[in-house]
Amino acid sequence: MSNESPEEIAVRVRTALIDEAASDYGSDFKDKEYPEIVWSMYGLLRTNEIAVIAEVGSLKLGMARVSSVVWPAMIDRIFGVDIEDRNLALWLSKELWDVRSNQLVTEAMRVRHLSKILGQNR
Repeated sequence: MSNESPEEIAVRVRTALIDEAASDYGSDFKDKEYPEIVWSMYGLLRTNEIAVIAEVGSLKLGMARVSSVVWPAMIDRIFGVDIEDRNLALWLSKELWDVRSNQLVTEAMRVRHLSKILGQNR
């Protein structure tokens, strides 16, 4: 799974959500600088991974890593995210930003521009 692209990870997370094999640990957080970019964090039950997804326009990118928390199992973490998993998610979001920020910002600017055009035509 480590050879997956950010696009493939986003698809895998979306599939896990559809299959009810993911826990939503926080979703729909707007980026502070580019509010068009929405960040979400999930726990993948079958693989014990924490995943972070960034979405903007038609672009969906993700990063995932196995959680260092072994017990309780991801499926039993019903009271929320563990602090170690939260820190992993923060690290994953930074890594995703470091490798794909140009792509995310370009799409955010495209969405912002379209929004302004469409807003002027109303």
